[in-house]
Amino acid sequence: MICALAFTVGSAWAQPSPTAEVAKLLEQGKLSEAAQRAQNHLKQNANDVPMRFLQGVIATEQRKYDQAIQIFTALTQDYPGLPEPYNNLAVVYAAKGEERKAAKCLSRPFAPTPATPPRMRIWATYARMASDAYAKALQLDGSGKAMQPNCR
Repeated sequence: MICALAFTVGSAWAQPSPTAEVAKLLEQGKLSEAAQRAQNHLKQNANDVPMRFLQGVIATEQRKYDQAIQIFTALTQDYPGLPEPYNNLAVVYAAKGEERKAAKCLSRPFAPTPATPPRMRIWATYARMASDAYAKALQLDGSGKAMQPNCR
C-alpha cells in the first residue's frame, strides 16, 4: 500500500491548494490529469515537497516504476528525515520484484526526535520491525523470492 503524507490543506473556505487538487484527481483515478497538473506545478515550484511526493505516488500508480524510484530517491536525498519516501521506495522496489532493495529501504534508520509526531515514532518502530522480519525471512528462504503463505 502506498503511504501518503498528511499535509494541511487549509480551511474549508479557502480555495483548494494545488496539492489538494492533484490528490483529489489521484483519488478519482484520473492519473494522467493528476500527473500533468503536478508536473506543471513543479515547473514553477520545484521545492514543493508534498507535490513531489504526490508525483512519485502518481508514477507508482501508473506503473512507471523507474520514474517513481527517481522521484522518491531524490526526496530521500533532499529530506533524509522523512520516512514516507523510503516507505514508498520500498513499495516500488517490491512491485518490481526487487525485494532486497525494498528491505534495504525499510531498514534505513529513522531516528525520531522529540519533535517527531508520535504517529511517526510509532511508524518508525513498525517499519524497523517489519524490515528485520523481512530480512530474516529472506535469509531463511535463501532464494530471494517471496514465499507463498500457508493459511491452512
